[in-house]
Amino acid sequence: MHNIANKDKCKGIIEKNLIERINCNDKYIKVEKEEYIDKCKIVHAKSITKSTTCSCCNKQIKRFKGYRSKRILLGEVNRKLLKINLKQKMYYCEDCNCCTVEQIMVDKYRRRSKEVTNNMIEMLIEKSNYSCIARLHGVSRQTVINWFDDYELDKPDKNDLRVIGIDEVNFMKTDKSKYQCIIYNHETGEVADIIKTRFKDDILNVLKDIAPNLETITQDCWATYKNVAKEINPNALVVLDLFHIVRYVNWDYNKGRKIIAEITNIKTVKYWRLLCKNSSKLDDKGREKVKSIIENQKELAILYRAKEIGYSAFTSTCQKEFLKKVYRFLKYLEENNITSYFSRLLSVLNNWSEEVLNIYKYREFSNGKIEQANSKMKDLKRNARGFRNFERSKKLALLVINNKVA
Repeated sequence: MHNIANKDKCKGIIEKNLIERINCNDKYIKVEKEEYIDKCKIVHAKSITKSTTCSCCNKQIKRFKGYRSKRILLGEVNRKLLKINLKQKMYYCEDCNCCTVEQIMVDKYRRRSKEVTNNMIEMLIEKSNYSCIARLHGVSRQTVINWFDDYELDKPDKNDLRVIGIDEVNFMKTDKSKYQCIIYNHETGEVADIIKTRFKDDILNVLKDIAPNLETITQDCWATYKNVAKEINPNALVVLDLFHIVRYVNWDYNKGRKIIAEITNIKTVKYWRLLCKNSSKLDDKGREKVKSIIENQKELAILYRAKEIGYSAFTSTCQKEFLKKVYRFLKYLEENNITSYFSRLLSVLNNWSEEVLNIYKYREFSNGKIEQANSKMKDLKRNARGFRNFERSKKLALLVINNKVA
């Protein structure tokens, strides 16, 4: 149903001005007849030009040699494919003894109009697949893929990236890795590149090319990104993404909740979402339910309280407030002897202390837009039921994410 809706939505794009496109060429072509074959309308026309430019010497030539037929796909009008069977004139140049076939309506070697190409791009942006586009235009799926391979994206200026975000995404499984790496330009709001792997050498080679003057990088807790940034610029500012830090609070708390539930033989599986959710985002009914679960479970109540203090600390609005609350959080863990439950979070705080503080010092930087790009890439992967060609899938992802047509 989704593909059908996209098909109907995009029909108006190619129906517009197709007849006018033929009419505007009245001084070049003459329509001889029209016929219908199956669901296709074919217009037979021939050239009425008097001269053309020689492809060899660029002189105007007028000596007529003969006709060459060319069938051009113009799109769809009134639920019928519109094609024109055009007889183009071939002229002979007496100076260089060469024959030149004139080019009318479309470029040389092209058998489709610009409207068809633009419609294909619009449908791909709307997340239609190649098969849907092929059915609409009455061609094979491989033909549509060839059209897309020929299309050139409007390439962004990648040679002066200074503030970037970087993250990995499980887009397609390759021979080397199942994760790809996204480079996001914070200044322009575009995805600058998608790297085939997240290995250090591959990332370093790309960033040396597109970001030689790197100043700031936002990332998760993957140490490779930081090491690459420091190799390019030892003074580069590294800012961790807040979402990934808060996620460690939830992961460690959830791990502790399972351990306590197993030891005390209580059942918390049914209400694990309520127990993991920040209490400030619960309604009155949810808070009452959580209270009834933990009121008779001292260890679970202590762990739940630690999680709430951790949420409050890491969602602070400034560095001073964060330092005050995180000290309170660490003190609470020690007093209640539950530091072992939050081992991964404490490890991150010890190894990334400077980068964590940068979160609250430079609030304008985050990886929120990259997570949005990740979501779009996963939607493309799901809609296509997987990809096999990395360069083509990368091109499609850049088209959909940046949403800019050349």
